[in-house]
Amino acid sequence: MFDVKTFDFKPFDFKNFDPKAFGFSPEAYTEALKAFSPEGIRAAFAKLPGLDPKSEPFAAGIAAHNKATETLVRDSRAALEAWSTLVANQVAIFEDTVKTAFAGVAPAPKAARAVRTAKARA
Repeated sequence: MFDVKTFDFKPFDFKNFDPKAFGFSPEAYTEALKAFSPEGIRAAFAKLPGLDPKSEPFAAGIAAHNKATETLVRDSRAALEAWSTLVANQVAIFEDTVKTAFAGVAPAPKAARAVRTAKARA
């Protein structure tokens, strides 16, 4: 017979949750921004005739861009860490809610039969 107290809640086990599996990585973001690094911008401007990328206006612009890029990457990392913490907390709340909701509740006969059938096939 199906017993909720001994039910295996492995589908809800997020202890090994990896936020990188969802596609956002600060490292990948930093790698993508390397094309817009000061060296990359200087190289792009060096290809234009009549422009000197080492002149004062370009150097100031490149410094401002570099500072903005560093700030963006730092803030993106902080957002990823906050998001990871939020997801971990939500998962813990969900697991606790599911365990509390099913504690002492007898399953419906069809559900119990489906679980027995699934266990028999496994």
